[in-house]
Amino acid sequence: MRLLFEQALRFGAVGIVNSAIGLACIWTAMLVGVHPLPANALGFGVGLTVSFVLNRCWTFQDKDEAARRFPWTATAPRFAGAFAVAWTLNATILWAAISFTTVSPYAAQIAGVAAYSVTFFVLCRVWVFTVGNAESRVATKLRWGQVLGRVALCAPLAAALAYLASKASNVSVADVDFKYLWFAGHLWAEGTSPYGAHYLERATVYFVDTNVPIWMVYPPNWYPLARALAILPLDVAERLWGALSAIMLLASSALMARTVWSVRERDDIWPFVAFGTFICMGSATAIALSLGQTAPLMAVGL
Repeated sequence: MRLLFEQALRFGAVGIVNSAIGLACIWTAMLVGVHPLPANALGFGVGLTVSFVLNRCWTFQDKDEAARRFPWTATAPRFAGAFAVAWTLNATILWAAISFTTVSPYAAQIAGVAAYSVTFFVLCRVWVFTVGNAESRVATKLRWGQVLGRVALCAPLAAALAYLASKASNVSVADVDFKYLWFAGHLWAEGTSPYGAHYLERATVYFVDTNVPIWMVYPPNWYPLARALAILPLDVAERLWGALSAIMLLASSALMARTVWSVRERDDIWPFVAFGTFICMGSATAIALSLGQTAPLMAVGL
């Protein structure tokens, strides 16, 4: 289980780099008039080579000398095949969101990327890099039926991530709960306490044509977080907080899976898939993300 989470963290780090590059390419292409689907293909194509090199040499690296000598040419075709499967799922979600929902194409891109990332990680771990990963003791030859079966088990998690992205993007965080915390940090930055009647007075002037923060609802120990977020403009801070909240919720599911399944001997990914699916399908999760609440951070703390 420890190896699984180490690999997941490494894969996530690589994914953050690739996602940042890919999404930048995608949105840039869309801004100049390229259709979302070709733009999506362009963004993934840019990061594919970098992803293979980093995942091969770092994420799924092996300490066994014989495994390190395993030729790159043997894993590259598998990597390309895994990418094709994951990207097809991503494109399908993107197409369905654009064709049958009113979700913003930009939010739909995020849902597609989430489904792509989960599927790609599972395929890389159980099929692409198993030949050179002696530490995991996985068979070097895995039947396609097993691969497809595991992908099918990941489908609910991919669908849950897509659902969560679409639900959480329907409400602007800056218009609801998040502004309470951000505005408190804004006052703290000025050397003013957010506790008292002046909080409402200042908020009434600061916020126009939207709900007004009435009083500071968080205890003083939220100062470091509120102060850090207040450095950024409200619209930027809300996007950052939403992304961090989603990461914290997935981290919570991973920690719960590791705790509950710590008595098992198998290094199994499926408890995380189950917990992740459950959390992402919950309406409370979508509400916490869409309104900018602090429940995800408290879940990690718990």
